Amino acid sequence: FDLNGDGIDDFIIGNSQEINMENDVPEGATYTHGGAVHVFYGQDGTPDFSGGSDIRLIADTTAYA
Repeated sequence: FDLNGDGIDDFIIGNSQEINMENDVPEGATYTHGGAVHVFYGQDGTPDFSGGSDIRLIADTTAYA
């Protein structure tokens, strides 16, 4: 889902204490339970992870400011 309207899909990662699933996640959005994050695409959109992945997860502490 596109949370901020910039045309790029966004991801919300957190636990049930951080995210209110009824208010923070748009209707029809999908999410995983149990805190698992699955990345299925490697370099250049292929399943080859030998050269690194296209997706990088970083912590943004300013999000909680």
